[in-house]
Amino acid sequence: MATISIGGNDGGFGSVLKNCLYRGFFPQNCDKTLEQAMENIANLREDLSQLYGDILDAAQRAGAPPQFTLFVTGYATFFNEHTLQCDTANMHFWKWLGKKSFLTKEIRWRMNGMVRGMNKIIQEAVMLANWRKATKGRIVFVSIDEVFEGHRFCEEGVTEPDRENPNILTTVYSSIMNTAAISSASRRGEKPAPLDLSHHYSDVCRRRVPSKIKEAYKLFQIPGIKNLAGGLPNLQFFPFDTLEAQAAKPERWTPSPNYPENSRAIASSSKHTEEPTHVTVPKASSEHDPVKRIDLATALQYGLAQGYPPLLDWVREFTCEYLHPSIPYQGGLDVAMTCGSTDGFAKSMEMFVNPWNEERDDIRNRPGILCERFVYGTILGETGPRGVQTVPVEADTSGMLVTGPGGLEDILANWDSSKGKRPHLMYTVTQGHNPTGVVLTLKRKREIYAVCSKYDVIIIEDEPYWYLQFPSAGSLEAESRNLPTPASPTPTTYSSTGYPFLDSLTPSFITLDTDGRVVRLDTFSKTVAPGCRLGWMTAQPALIERYVRVSETSTQQPSGFVQSLVASLIMGPNPVSPSPKSTTTAAPSKANPGWKMSGWIRWLEGLRGMYERRMARMCRIIDAGSHLITSSSSSEEWDVISKTRVISFKWPRGGMFIWLRVYFEKHALFGTVGGKVLSTALTMYLTTKPYLVVVASGWMFSATDAIREAEGWRYYRLCFAAEAEENIDLSAKRFVEGVHGFWGITSVEEIRKLVDLMPHAAT
Repeated sequence: MATISIGGNDGGFGSVLKNCLYRGFFPQNCDKTLEQAMENIANLREDLSQLYGDILDAAQRAGAPPQFTLFVTGYATFFNEHTLQCDTANMHFWKWLGKKSFLTKEIRWRMNGMVRGMNKIIQEAVMLANWRKATKGRIVFVSIDEVFEGHRFCEEGVTEPDRENPNILTTVYSSIMNTAAISSASRRGEKPAPLDLSHHYSDVCRRRVPSKIKEAYKLFQIPGIKNLAGGLPNLQFFPFDTLEAQAAKPERWTPSPNYPENSRAIASSSKHTEEPTHVTVPKASSEHDPVKRIDLATALQYGLAQGYPPLLDWVREFTCEYLHPSIPYQGGLDVAMTCGSTDGFAKSMEMFVNPWNEERDDIRNRPGILCERFVYGTILGETGPRGVQTVPVEADTSGMLVTGPGGLEDILANWDSSKGKRPHLMYTVTQGHNPTGVVLTLKRKREIYAVCSKYDVIIIEDEPYWYLQFPSAGSLEAESRNLPTPASPTPTTYSSTGYPFLDSLTPSFITLDTDGRVVRLDTFSKTVAPGCRLGWMTAQPALIERYVRVSETSTQQPSGFVQSLVASLIMGPNPVSPSPKSTTTAAPSKANPGWKMSGWIRWLEGLRGMYERRMARMCRIIDAGSHLITSSSSSEEWDVISKTRVISFKWPRGGMFIWLRVYFEKHALFGTVGGKVLSTALTMYLTTKPYLVVVASGWMFSATDAIREAEGWRYYRLCFAAEAEENIDLSAKRFVEGVHGFWGITSVEEIRKLVDLMPHAAT
């Protein structure tokens, strides 16, 4: 084992200390010195990476054992940058210089930022060296910054300069040894600890502390305690005595096969019409275990931001034991409830992004986020106002590209820092991508994850359509188009969950997450109802802890009505607390016993089956109408038949959408008005009689203005989830007929009138 700490002098730490802190002989301008240091640091990654690799090579040549490990330590930030008393203090070496410069919060923040930048470059250099040398992780970055918490300059209550302060640390040998022990355990076959990703936290996220009020809630659980602390109204003042609903049984819908052998395998569909069950949430339950107690007394009260205990406990079990039973890092996952995936993404931005303002901030500090060229529009609505730069990655029909021009590796390896910070976040929907319907293969996921690990990118995996993976899509597409039948999909699960349906689904990035850099967003919107505004975030415990801190001062936990009703549906009823004044209605004979885990998974299977059959019906109809057939007479005896492709698409492998291209360049007016105008006109033409269908134009999902202008107008997204069962075929036929009818328009004036119908906000 060897340890090394190097890079500070090359980065310019010495000059910064001289010109910004001590102000010794002939001090230079502090601002310019800091700028130069940041420039020096940005250029160190390649040299440091080469140095680490050379040290490893030298050790091997000198006879070091195969398990020899090089530990590379980072640096500790110098200051507590949040206190105020240092704003009028200095550490000048010469007293006669007076108070010409002070340790203001701004200068402390900038000097600390220099250190954070150095640590980031060192960590990147370590990753690069490991990758180049294929070391299996024998070069290890050791973060020491957290050990200095409470032991920096300018701590609360300290008047600087205080050279006798016993709390100033000068060594962190124990931190190095802890990391060494973890790395050694990994080589012995044990799971590594997840990485510390706190260097990616936003300034606000880093400063958040636990809610004192929420911490006190734990005291309320003491038997016999009388609560005079919390501002919690007594349950007798709640106007609701019960919460009741009629609910489906989990067998309502017919599943489709996990590994279909032919098209007939998914054809059968039926709706079970047995009497629904009755779900009741009582006002008060006699259950004392907080993770089993479901009643209005607890659900409608102020609660913990991580979620309603019964539902949170069930979601944690479902996530950790069934969705992702194989987690490659120590300690496993944790979860927290969200108000849906949109809420989870917004709070992820709060956690990892410092807002950037074009009028105020240096372009080099602008944050960025990686995503596909076409992306869910609400994501752009969240990142744009924060000043986050959208960085689109090229994709093929199998998803985001890893190599080649415009691929993930190309973008990150050749990043131009003059255009902003290299992105440290990625947003992706890997299963049933919105809008393209792509399902990312496990092989592609491994490749993407390796690049994200190499460049220290956090993956935000949004999976609202996770359970809607369509194994029949490939073979049905081939049958519809008279193409050779592709090979059947094979199981890709890492370990059996005991449920063949879950085992058949392509594993999550979380299953590959050796670093703990994946944040996954799940939702009940597509499995129960969008109006629930209920979902959950899954990540390593340290990230969940930060998420909870954000929630404590914003949404707190999701609606108690929704959480308790969903919990009761799945978990079953609680015993009712006896009360002579109770107005709780008696449960009918078909009282809900609870779906339990098996029922919940059966419900998901049935939903997948219904959506898969809808998808197939709509795709077949569009396939049949993808060409426009016209005829013209060449003589009295012969007609010339022309076949023009007007639509192309790949059958979606999952999700709720068909992503298709319309060949506007083949329209008679393309050369006159252009594709963008034709696309807008077709959108409105489809809404007129006799077609009366509305579709989503591809420009809504274009990741950048450049993509929107260049090609967004070529595409449409069609949803096969929203309409009633009897309207699926009708809507698809109307769409095809509308496209064919639009090709008959030859008047520019008619096109202009259609464009004028488009609502202003949608142009």
